[in-house]
Amino acid sequence: KPDLPPDEAAVSGILDEVRLEASVLVKSGHGIQAWWLFDEPFTIDNDTHRAQAQALSKQWWATVAYCARKLGFAVDATHDISRIMRLPGTLNLKDPANLRDVMIMEPELDAMPLRHSVETVRDFIISEDLLDRLLPEPAAASLLAVAHVHVDTSAQPSFLAVMCENDDRFRLTFER
Repeated sequence: KPDLPPDEAAVSGILDEVRLEASVLVKSGHGIQAWWLFDEPFTIDNDTHRAQAQALSKQWWATVAYCARKLGFAVDATHDISRIMRLPGTLNLKDPANLRDVMIMEPELDAMPLRHSVETVRDFIISEDLLDRLLPEPAAASLLAVAHVHVDTSAQPSFLAVMCENDDRFRLTFER
């Protein structure tokens, strides 16, 4: 994309426009990802919760995109909840000839990242009329309600082992 922010200063300017401090900044290998972490788990265990999460994700993306556009930049469309963010500590394999480390820029590794309530995030979302202009479908603000995500981390080590055994590209993201 030609209008992506060219450097960290431009990204910082966009984040200043957003006004809600990001919890984590990740250098993805081909750009910077800002993550806003919730203070409570956000569970998606049925279609209603999925619709609520999708609506919030689209609204938040539109807010960041609007702030970027005000400064003459664009941001990648990352509002689809099926997208997976780059995991720090792995390798970005987007260009196999030029592998890139994925790493946390902020906060310091020993610091606790800032966390926000869903309500706080909603308070920083741009107005519904701006949302309707930026999003191809209705903003669905009325669908939003607090939900919780629970990740069973006890299952991950065996999952990772199986994935590493069966998929060389997956394995390479964890090897250094």
